[in-house]
Amino acid sequence: MSRTYSILLILLPTLLCQPKPAWSQEDQDPGIAGFTFGYDQLSRRLAVDAQHEMRKIIDSTGSYQNIELISVLHTGASPARKEAIAQARTLLDEGKNAYEQLDLDQALANFTEAVKKVEYGYGYLDRQALFLEALMYAGATQALLGEADKAVTCFERVHTLPGRKILDPNLFPPNIQEIFHTSAQTPESSQSGKLKVSSVPAGAKIYLDGRYLGGSPQTVADLPAGIHMVKALKDGFQPWGGVVKIRAARSRPLRIRMRSFSKNRALGRHLTQVQVEIKKGEPGQAATELSAFLSAQRLVLVAMSGAEANLRLRGYMCLVGEKCSCAHLEESLDSTSAAFPEEQKDFLLRLLSQQPETEDEGSAAAAALLASMDKDDGDEFGDFGLDLGDDTEVEDKSQPAPAPEAVAVSETESKPEIATTLPEETETEASLAQKTIEETRPEKPITHASAPQSAFYQEWWFWTAVAVATAGAATGTYFLVADDGANGGTLWIDMH
Repeated sequence: MSRTYSILLILLPTLLCQPKPAWSQEDQDPGIAGFTFGYDQLSRRLAVDAQHEMRKIIDSTGSYQNIELISVLHTGASPARKEAIAQARTLLDEGKNAYEQLDLDQALANFTEAVKKVEYGYGYLDRQALFLEALMYAGATQALLGEADKAVTCFERVHTLPGRKILDPNLFPPNIQEIFHTSAQTPESSQSGKLKVSSVPAGAKIYLDGRYLGGSPQTVADLPAGIHMVKALKDGFQPWGGVVKIRAARSRPLRIRMRSFSKNRALGRHLTQVQVEIKKGEPGQAATELSAFLSAQRLVLVAMSGAEANLRLRGYMCLVGEKCSCAHLEESLDSTSAAFPEEQKDFLLRLLSQQPETEDEGSAAAAALLASMDKDDGDEFGDFGLDLGDDTEVEDKSQPAPAPEAVAVSETESKPEIATTLPEETETEASLAQKTIEETRPEKPITHASAPQSAFYQEWWFWTAVAVATAGAATGTYFLVADDGANGGTLWIDMH
C-alpha cells in the first residue's frame, strides 16, 4: 500500500468526525452585531463614531443584517413611540387617498396627525422619507386651502431634512411648486442660533434633522432659526427624539435623560466581560455568551486605545457557534489626520471582509495537504508546529457596574477605565503533560537486536505521524519508533 493511501486510512475517521459549523454561507445569516470599545477618554469618544460607521457599512453590504437591539432588549408590548411610527404610515396613506378625492379638509387632518405621530416617535424613525412625505403633503394641502404662510412653514422644515425633495408636477399644481421652491431660500446666518446637546449617560449618538453629529455632548453653532428635530441613540437605552425650536442669536441647551431597557444590565454585563476578554487576549467565552444573548451568529468587535497620533485599532470578525472563531486585523492610525475618517472606514471594510476559519475549513486544509503530498516525490515536508495543550479559560469575576439610571451623571463625567491585571505566566497542562512524557520515555528506542539503526526522522512514516497528529487534533500522542531494516519501519501510536 502506498504512503498516500496509508495516510488517508489513518485520517479518514478524523475527517469524517469533524462537527458541522452552526452556520455556513449556504444558509441564511441570522444576523450580525457590531460593537466598539475604548479603554480611555479619547478612545471612548472615538469609539462612538467608529461604531456608527461600522453599522452603516454593515447595512450597506447586503450580505449581513444588523441585529435590532431594541427587539432583543425590550420585553412586552412594542413601545408606544415605536407604534406611533407605524400609525403615521397608515395616516399618510389615508390622507393621500383623501387628497386624490379632493377631500382636502380630511386630507389635511390626516397629514397633520401623521406629522405629530412622527414627531412623537422620532427616536424610532429609521428613514426620513416618511417625515418628508407627510410634511410635503401637509404643506401642499394648506396651500390649496389658501393658507400660504402655513404651507411655507411646512416646506421650510422639509428643506432642513436630508433626502430627495421633489414635488410631483402631476399631483401638485404650479402655484404650489412656486411656494415650495421659494421656501428653500433659507435666511442668512444673522437668523441663526446655537444648540448645546448633552445626555445622561454621555456618549449617546446625536442626530440633528436626520444627520449624524457624533457622540454627546455636542454643540451646533450657526443653526438656522426655526423648528429642528433631535434624536439620541445609545445601546441599552430607549431611543429619544423630539422637537427643538431655535431662536435667532440665542443659545438653546438641551439635556437628554435616557431611559434604559429592561435588559440593559444584562447587556452591559456581557459587553464588560467581552471588553475585559479582548484586553487580556482575544474574544472567547464571553463573546460566545454575548452572541447567544443577542441571537447573533457573527460579532464584529473593535478595541481602540492609544494616543491621538497613534491610535491602535484591534478588530475581530467572529463566527460564533459552540465555540468562537475569529479573524484578526490590527492597525495604528493618526486620528488627528484629515485622512483618518477614510482610513478608519477602510479598516472596517477590510475587517468585515475577513472570514474566520471554521472546523470544516480545517478539514479542507487537511485534504489539500494530502493532495500536495501525493504530488510530492520526495520525503521532506515543511516544519509542523505541534501543540497538544488545551487552552484554560479564566472566569472573570468582576462585578457589573451599577445601572446608569441609578447614578447621577454630569456632562463632564466619563466612564471609569477598566483596570485589568494580567495573570502571571504559568506552566499549562499541556507543558506538564509533555514534561511527564519526556521523563518516562526510554532513553533509547526499542529495536530488534539484529537490525541496524537509522535516523527515524529520515523515514517517511515519521512525518506521516506528525501530519496525523496535527490534522487529527489529538489531545495526546506518544511515539514509540523502531526500525525493522529492509522490511521498513514499525510505528506504535497511543492516542488519548
